[in-house]
Amino acid sequence: MTGTNLENRAELAQMSDGIIAWKAFMSESGIKDFTLVSPEGLKQAMQVAREHNKILALHAEWEEEIVRRTTHYKQRPGVNERKAFLMSRPISAEEKAVNYALELAAKYGTAIHFVHISSAKVVAQIELAKKSGVNVTLETCPHYLIFDEDDFLQQGAILKCAPPLRVREEVEGLWECLSKGMIDTIGSDHSPCLYSMKTTDTIWDSWGGIQGVQFTWLAMLDEALKRKIKLKLKHILPLGTSRVAERFGIADRKGRIRPGLDADLVLIRLDETTFADKKSFGFRNKFSPYENREFLVKIKKTILRGKVIYDYQTGKTKDKNGLCL
Repeated sequence: MTGTNLENRAELAQMSDGIIAWKAFMSESGIKDFTLVSPEGLKQAMQVAREHNKILALHAEWEEEIVRRTTHYKQRPGVNERKAFLMSRPISAEEKAVNYALELAAKYGTAIHFVHISSAKVVAQIELAKKSGVNVTLETCPHYLIFDEDDFLQQGAILKCAPPLRVREEVEGLWECLSKGMIDTIGSDHSPCLYSMKTTDTIWDSWGGIQGVQFTWLAMLDEALKRKIKLKLKHILPLGTSRVAERFGIADRKGRIRPGLDADLVLIRLDETTFADKKSFGFRNKFSPYENREFLVKIKKTILRGKVIYDYQTGKTKDKNGLCL
């Protein structure tokens, strides 16, 4: 759902058939065809989503604050660009957007889902709304649970994302939220691009997004094992399986190992490791902040609707017809 199609009710009604949710950006997405939904437009988006009984998934950052801060820091010569980028998208911009969306969701009775939440403060904010009766869930991503702003300051654009990486205190806070059951789902937020789109002259112009879909669960399980936290697999895995299926209304087909459901399975060994070198990358553009990391787990097979589409033994990935790629 974009700022340009909100007025086209007929198009939105047609789009509602066969989809499980709409997504909208409360700040500029960086993609010309995916314009932001303004604060006023979000009221309309909430009503449309409710009318069609769809979840509205939101990228929540307050655009006005981001624009103001970005303009300010771009005009300050000598300021470290990476630090300036972090300061241009503070947690306060996330908090303001989330608070506004929660107020509208409560007013209109809309089901909402916040994507890639980066701060424990914001998770706590959403938790309060849940307890008050707002139909809301939230997602975070492995990169917010592993990397911090110091990693971004050191590595630069390869770790540029929005919201940006936060201080280590926030990373630890997200793990605390995870242990308390306050985070509903985990998403990769995979955002691929050409390497040239990362190696720009200025951090402001580089593509914002992290290539990580292949390593989402390797990274999650690896980090949990290294931390020796009390959370067990039975608490972590539902964040990418049953909890997602339940929230988006496909639990009758997906999300669990049960007769009658699609046989979507991943076989993982906890006594083998995985080294993420370039030759192992399954995505087209061969770079990732996870490169050269060793994970304490290994994926042996991936099965989609009962058909093996990845087999570590053969090193082959197969298409939907079972043909090796």
